Amino acid sequence: MKNNENQPINHVSNTTYMTRQVYHDDQFFKSAFFWVCAFTFIAFLINLFIFWSVFFELSANFLEQNDSVQFYALNVGQGDALYFEFPSGQSLLIDSGNKDKKVIEELSKVKHIFDKEIDVVLITHADADHIGSMESVIDRFSPKLFLHSGVAGKSTMYKNLMGRANSLEASSSSSAQKINLQNNIKSIPLYDGMIIRFKNFIESVDLHGPTLEILHPNFSPRIDRYIECMKDVSSTSPKSQKNSSKQKVAKTNAKTKKCNSLLQFETNEYSVVARLVYGSSSIMLTGDASVESEKDIMQNHPPADLAATVLKVGHHGSKTSTSQGFIDLVQPKYVVVSVGEQNRYGHPSQDVLGRITDYFGGTSHGESMDGIYTDRILRTDIENTIHFVLDGVFAKRR
Repeated sequence: MKNNENQPINHVSNTTYMTRQVYHDDQFFKSAFFWVCAFTFIAFLINLFIFWSVFFELSANFLEQNDSVQFYALNVGQGDALYFEFPSGQSLLIDSGNKDKKVIEELSKVKHIFDKEIDVVLITHADADHIGSMESVIDRFSPKLFLHSGVAGKSTMYKNLMGRANSLEASSSSSAQKINLQNNIKSIPLYDGMIIRFKNFIESVDLHGPTLEILHPNFSPRIDRYIECMKDVSSTSPKSQKNSSKQKVAKTNAKTKKCNSLLQFETNEYSVVARLVYGSSSIMLTGDASVESEKDIMQNHPPADLAATVLKVGHHGSKTSTSQGFIDLVQPKYVVVSVGEQNRYGHPSQDVLGRITDYFGGTSHGESMDGIYTDRILRTDIENTIHFVLDGVFAKRR
């Protein structure tokens, strides 16, 4: 015990070891701290880059959307549904496809998540593949203006829809103090010569707001014929049926019935045709207008009123629409066909595709791929929803 107690303790070596250990630990922590700071800074720079990239992209999109017209040919199968958003924030839906409510699904893909309204709805004519889901649209998006052709034909769906719109209009105007904005809807029939004006984003700019120019229906020729017909009936009918033979009365009644038939308007023949104009860019919207309707339009309007950057072909590409003369006058750079995949009607017709291909073959608007202008002839059954941006000068595909 004494020997052990008398042995000297090596305090120097222990101290040196501890000093070295502390030194190495300090170096380790300094190195670790450096790399943590470096990685944090690099992560910060990456996040900053991503933030500014997203910010500039969103800013560019915001500016583009607020000084441009957004046009969507919605993919609703074998039907029509065309949606527009204007620089002012106003919106327009033309037709609503079939009653499967697919238009609601497609609108949710293109509308902002917080945008729950559509300002104006328009039905071009009474066919079910154009108005099938319009009641659902009215319920969901509370439009304030309801535009239509005024021609019911034999469509019960159209009559029910008109009854619904008229009842909403009546309920909204019955008491100025009790107007419910959801029901405050105005119903207006359209005819040739009308212009619907939309506001611009900045009122002071030189570029005027978008306008919807109505080119058809034109009821005047039929009404004039009806008036002349009734004049003829009046001049040849007996003054008193009591003093006339049954044969003469029957003849007069037959003439009157014939005259009245002039006021029976076929829905496709009197489909709304309109041109959406924004600056020098425009879209021709044809509904289900037939070749006969196109002839009427070409006779009543100068070529300058028919030129359009984009042509939405009539009746889903049926051979009864989109004549060669009409295509040549419109002079489109793009053609849009709203059509269902493998539909039972064979739309679009090969005749119509041939006319469009012939037109593009004589212009410099597109490059042919095996004789088909795939970059200029756009179909919803192939492309899905088709999006254009009209900036007042050009129509750009998105």
